[in-house]
Amino acid sequence: MIEKPARYISENYRQIAQINNRLPCMCWGYGKTPFFNFQVFPLLAIAWGPLIQIVVVKDLNGDNSKNEDF
Repeated sequence: MIEKPARYISENYRQIAQINNRLPCMCWGYGKTPFFNFQVFPLLAIAWGPLIQIVVVKDLNGDNSKNEDF
């Protein structure tokens, strides 16, 4: 379960800001991240207003061969 964060570090205001009551906007796709840059993984992006969280979906069985074509 992914919980809504209460605060985030705002680069515009240069302080910790609260996230107002907003519904999340979600989108998924395939890609690489700076940490997982050796292979393409399914990604889920969740935006809570100005804050965007990226969730990397990894196959726990170790079979990610179906993602190599993307």
